[in-house]
Amino acid sequence: MFQGKEWFGFFYGLAASLVFASFYIVGRLVFGQYDVDPVVFTFIRFVIAVPFFVLAVACTGQGKALRTALTSRFWPMMGLALSGIVGEGLLLMASLKYTTASRSSLFANTSPILTVVLACVFMREPMSKGKWIGMITGFAGILTAIVSRSQGDIFMSGASWMGDALACGSAFCWAIFTVLGQKMADKSGGLVSGTASMLLGTAVLFVCSLFFPWPWQYFTNWRFWLYALYAGIIVSGLANILWLVSLKYLDAGRLGSMGYVSCILAMGGSLLCLKEKLNGWFVAGAVLVFIGVHWMLRRNLSAKET
Repeated sequence: MFQGKEWFGFFYGLAASLVFASFYIVGRLVFGQYDVDPVVFTFIRFVIAVPFFVLAVACTGQGKALRTALTSRFWPMMGLALSGIVGEGLLLMASLKYTTASRSSLFANTSPILTVVLACVFMREPMSKGKWIGMITGFAGILTAIVSRSQGDIFMSGASWMGDALACGSAFCWAIFTVLGQKMADKSGGLVSGTASMLLGTAVLFVCSLFFPWPWQYFTNWRFWLYALYAGIIVSGLANILWLVSLKYLDAGRLGSMGYVSCILAMGGSLLCLKEKLNGWFVAGAVLVFIGVHWMLRRNLSAKET
């Protein structure tokens, strides 16, 4: 399957996928227990993450590289920030306020399909017949899942179309982030690229948060801050950087296909922790998405090995 240093990319990507899976559960817990605006909470979790990774850059002696990334490569880094931090981060967070963890994770993790398309267009990665079959199967699964309606979880009686659409939007943003991130990771490194994008994205989110209500009433609640710290340091910071580092060893198409791992884990966690109720049509759609993504990954691996 993988050769040489590609295994490093696999394990970095797998670790990021495991962390991403937990985010869907945490997000539902946040919106189920607190009346907080997604824009403000997204800003809070990223502003918590930023200092730790600026410190990591300084401790690894990459301060000059970070300054270069923020000046000489400002616009590409802003592209990473707008797609991976503001776009994906905000849309995914907002989706969890209106839909269940399983639905949000499924639609958000359709990004491998979009990643392959974008990688083909912008990175000139080959688009084989197998990938086309995988994409068609995946899109059929998406349509099936969208048509199905969820019975909700312990916090909501039913998911909304808005939440599903927001999760799909986050998938598109993450696909852009993955393709752009491959170039930036090669030039600046995963840690520097991730930190630079977080700095710029957090600044944009701060400006946006000024137009929404802040949850001052929860600032003395320790559980609220526990969720924010986990979503900030572990999910928004560590997982994003692991994803970018893995792009140094795996191409965007192969790495993007690993997103279905976090989707499966998120569904299982939602069933166990949030008592989510899934119907047959949604499960059928999810199976089609998994088959489509797996088909793209399998064909891609075969092409690499020949």
